[in-house]
Amino acid sequence: MSQLTSTNQMKLSGEMGVTNFIVKNPGLKDPQNYALLRETGLKYIEKLGHQLWSDYNIHDPGITLLELLCYGITDLGFRTDYNVADLLTRYENGVSYNDADFHTARDILTSRPVTFDDLRKILIDIEGVRNAWIEPHCSIHYCLNRPAKRLEDCAAEHQEEQKNDALNGLYDVFIEYEERVIRRDAFVTHGVDTPAKNIASGGFIQPAGKGILFDVHEALVLNSVVVYPDQVGSVKLRLLSEQGQIFFDQEVQLNTVSLRKKVTLNIALPAGQNYRLEAYGGSGSLKLFRTPQATYPYSIEGQIDLTSGSQAGLPVGAFLFFYDWQITYLPRQYASGITYRDVMTQAHDLLHQHRSLCQDMVNVCELKQEEIAVCTELEVSPGADLNEIMAEMFYRLEQHVSPAINFYSIDELVDRGLSMEEIFEGPLLEHGFIDDKEFAAVQRQCEIRSSDIINILMDIPHIKAVKHLHLLSFIDDMLRIQEAWQLPLAKDQGRTPSFSSEKSKVVFFRNGIPDYANRSKVAVLLNDKKAGDLSKKLKGHENDLPVPVGEHRAVGDYYLMQHEMPQTYRVGNIRVEESKSALRKAQSKQLKAFMLFFEQFLVNYLAQLDNVKSLFSWSNTDAPSYFTRAFTADDLKDIDELYINYPQLEDDLKQIIETSESAKERKSRFLDHLLGRFSENFTDYSLLMFRLSEQNQQANLDEVNQTKSCFLQTYPQTSSARGLGYDQRYPQFAADDMTPASLSGFQHRIYGLLGIKDVSARYIAGQQIEVVREQLPDKICWHFVLNDEAGQILFKSKCCDKKSLIENMIDHVLIIGADEQNYQFDPANNHYVLTSICNREGDREVIGHTIDEESLTRVIEYFARYAQSEGFHLLEHILLRKRHKTDPFMPIQVNAEQECNCSEVIDPYSYRMTLVLPAWPDRFQDIAFRQFVEDTLRREAPAHVFCKICWISHQQMQQLDSDYFAWANALANLNDHRELCREEATDLTQIPLNGQLPLPPINDSEYAQKLEALIKTMHSLVTVYPLARLKGCEELDGNDPVLVLGHSTLGSY
Repeated sequence: MSQLTSTNQMKLSGEMGVTNFIVKNPGLKDPQNYALLRETGLKYIEKLGHQLWSDYNIHDPGITLLELLCYGITDLGFRTDYNVADLLTRYENGVSYNDADFHTARDILTSRPVTFDDLRKILIDIEGVRNAWIEPHCSIHYCLNRPAKRLEDCAAEHQEEQKNDALNGLYDVFIEYEERVIRRDAFVTHGVDTPAKNIASGGFIQPAGKGILFDVHEALVLNSVVVYPDQVGSVKLRLLSEQGQIFFDQEVQLNTVSLRKKVTLNIALPAGQNYRLEAYGGSGSLKLFRTPQATYPYSIEGQIDLTSGSQAGLPVGAFLFFYDWQITYLPRQYASGITYRDVMTQAHDLLHQHRSLCQDMVNVCELKQEEIAVCTELEVSPGADLNEIMAEMFYRLEQHVSPAINFYSIDELVDRGLSMEEIFEGPLLEHGFIDDKEFAAVQRQCEIRSSDIINILMDIPHIKAVKHLHLLSFIDDMLRIQEAWQLPLAKDQGRTPSFSSEKSKVVFFRNGIPDYANRSKVAVLLNDKKAGDLSKKLKGHENDLPVPVGEHRAVGDYYLMQHEMPQTYRVGNIRVEESKSALRKAQSKQLKAFMLFFEQFLVNYLAQLDNVKSLFSWSNTDAPSYFTRAFTADDLKDIDELYINYPQLEDDLKQIIETSESAKERKSRFLDHLLGRFSENFTDYSLLMFRLSEQNQQANLDEVNQTKSCFLQTYPQTSSARGLGYDQRYPQFAADDMTPASLSGFQHRIYGLLGIKDVSARYIAGQQIEVVREQLPDKICWHFVLNDEAGQILFKSKCCDKKSLIENMIDHVLIIGADEQNYQFDPANNHYVLTSICNREGDREVIGHTIDEESLTRVIEYFARYAQSEGFHLLEHILLRKRHKTDPFMPIQVNAEQECNCSEVIDPYSYRMTLVLPAWPDRFQDIAFRQFVEDTLRREAPAHVFCKICWISHQQMQQLDSDYFAWANALANLNDHRELCREEATDLTQIPLNGQLPLPPINDSEYAQKLEALIKTMHSLVTVYPLARLKGCEELDGNDPVLVLGHSTLGSY
């Protein structure tokens, strides 16, 4: 037991900021007050033992023991009063550290973008972005055909009252670049000289995977190539790297015969060797023109080399199919700078990654400049430096016309009076923190006032008066307007004001004599001032608050109090002399054991204090909640002589202080406490889980604790991203290798709240189950089969007269088929039959059979995989809007003339989503749990989003899986073809429905077909309710399914 000396008291007093000398009467807490503890102990002795014990002086052995115990308690009191950071700090290899479970401020106080201002912040955080603006997109309108109960594209014949409001949830993004960004006009587009088509020296051949091998020396964009088909049809083009990465893999429609067909690719290619552009046979017997002999390479020096033809990936001498290459690249003098393409690519990435639920961006636009200039005459002091005045003037006017957003460090914002909650509020930024008040003041301007300009000029030292001032606006170097007092800015959303020092005219007057600044020197000074703005985006700054590290106190260390006893007691490591009697030796051991009883309490207390980190940990649900420590020979020599069964001591102590059941229950309460700190509650979930499995409460408690633990560990992600949709550029399920990709932030959170462990986008239904129509001699019947990956049958069900009966049977078979006890071997047919209880007496009926004896294991594994396949599909209606004139509309709901009670839905797109869940898993068949799921979905969904919830059968889910992921892949393909913003000069007839997301030119109908299939499947879904049976009062059983009208399906059993 460590001793608290006067020196320690003086040290503690100094740390507490009281004084640096020994305090005569320190304010001690009761457990730290030795005098109070001794006095209280004496009162208990007097009360309980006054008839036998009357000597309370210090020489009495009992008083000695009392004083020693009081001393031990004071040490516990002081250790308990240590700072929490000290209790959690560990010391190892000379380093103090805190590895307790804490989410840092950057993790827990920030959130993903919620508002338009949040989106602006993450865009301004990009290197090369000066400012950004988000505006609602309000130009997509559909017209209502009420008699036909459908939506139509608005046309001239539609009346104004038929025109619906613009779709909600769409927005445009406008980005203003910094001056240092390399603009579009710096890029060069060139053609690669290739052999000319000469029918006399060439001919048409089948594509068959042939093409061109080429090297890329600097990153570039392959804009287009030209092919010559011999007939109308299609051909599949594929572009891949030497490592096999596919950059383009699509079918291209060729509607010309023996004529030049330009194929637009627009593929960004990094530097690399042995790229292959190949063609494969499409429809019919289409052939492509090739030149049998060619002189390679065909090059643009330093950019691209076409090195040879390609057949089966090997070089050949012919020039195969692809003529007149067009590429776009950045000349080498700009190679080290930030290009507009770099900025736009990063902006697209961030906008897609942070897309809010039921919202979508339409356009991401580069803001063009509206140049603002001043024409002014200024009176200045005689000794003023005109170059410095003009540079400062231009710099301030630039900040006024187009203000930059400043980034600050944590310390700078603290100095401004902001709290940590205010500093970290909003999205995660990489270049510092933004002052929200300052940010809110920077809004898009509609006009520039002369009065504001005059105030700015008069604040500059040495300017005495503004004699004359005119404001000018230039667009594309043409004067748009000139005003003396108030300059209205252009109404074009694609323009942003930018101060032009080159177009500004300034005349200085010294005592009435005109004078002029040196423009070249002004430019140098102005550039120096602007260079400081680049540092406003901080780098290498502290962007988080570290977990506090205290002083390692070794609170678990314990030194036995009996070592402090006078030697005459012969306790601790002081043994009784061998010459003494057996009685004296026994007395010594008896006192040691008596002391150990109290010391075990003390060391347990310290062990508990030393493991505070484990108590409040969410990473280990198996850790105990009460801690102990068994004394060893290092603590007390020959300690094994004091216990009946010393080797069992540690296990006995653990069993005494806590059982495994009580440890789990207390761990659950600790986890509830941690959840409560984030205002989260798992009470309803826990109660429902216990009700679902009353026979195995401990297993259920384990599962509930694991759910809470996982939720807490991933809380920064599931909390901050709760309102996000999925990144639509990347399909939720990749079509090539079936690899899961991303889920929406909303789904991640719901999966955590419901304890769904497989947090991935996936097929919820088994795709190897197939319903088959069978023609019998006397009738037609239906059955289902389970196939393996090669299409071979593993399991076959019995036959039913109706297809609907078989579809309903699948849900039941998934559950019982996962249990090996439900199978019986049929030796006559050498296979296993699956049986199910068919009545109250327990009789069994054969439902199906494996195809052979060896198939049983694979059948059970497959059924088990999908029997409890929990999850859901989230369909955001705004993503189902029309992108092209051939796309279908979603159905609407309008009332007939005599109907007036039903809610009308004439806009099926804005802020609506459909949530589709499987009805067959055990938990989802429980009415109470299903209601809990629905309540959770609606509670966690954004308040402005309407949720439609469907519970469907396995067969319906199988179809939805297929149609949904096919559409998701097609939508991802569309996003690869997102074009630039529409300009006023653009021919609007070439832009599909102003969705600014045109279909790729290869196949205009592919996306429309997949969208139509998904919409058709969505609106054919039928909710499946749990099966229940009406019972008499004498049959009531709490374990049977509850019958709830409107939420149950009546069945015979």
